[in-house]
Amino acid sequence: MSSLVFLAIAVGVSVLGTCLLWLFSRERRTYDSSIKDFRKNMGALAPPEHEKKSGRRGS
Repeated sequence: MSSLVFLAIAVGVSVLGTCLLWLFSRERRTYDSSIKDFRKNMGALAPPEHEKKSGRRGS
């Protein structure tokens, strides 16, 4: 019986440690982080500034 208790404690400590490592190592996300990511991606897809000013679309 004592070996099963030791095994349960070892598994519990291992799971707790894994959860703590995941919690502290994950990327922090703010409320508006998804909005910022969307704007950043849209900026990457936007035409260069000189094309915006001239009003030309392709050739």
